[in-house]
Amino acid sequence: RPSSMAPFLVAMAVSVWADAGTCADSGAAGVTIPTVDVSAFLDPAASEEARGEAVRAWDSAMAFWGFARVVGHGVPQGDVDALRAAALAFFDEPLENKLRYSQGPTYGPEGYTARGIESVGRTLA
Repeated sequence: RPSSMAPFLVAMAVSVWADAGTCADSGAAGVTIPTVDVSAFLDPAASEEARGEAVRAWDSAMAFWGFARVVGHGVPQGDVDALRAAALAFFDEPLENKLRYSQGPTYGPEGYTARGIESVGRTLA
């Protein structure tokens, strides 16, 4: 049975996902996911220029990809590994279990979104 934290874990997995920074798990081997280093926001001595670089990298990643691999976030690797394992376990669940976390026929920022709910065509319209 999926944890009640599963939707949160899946959403967070996009941000602090993998070690390699490629889409190897999705079958799109060799496609590079943008990496954004946010360490300048955790360092009180970081310059505005360094923070601006991170902001521009984030903006570019969101404009082109809609997501990014985030590094320099300070989350311990053990927590990242546990998050990834929980996300993979959630997606290994049967569809009927995942649908318990669905918002139905509409898209929302939380929960499980089944196939056919999102569409690139709808975003471009």
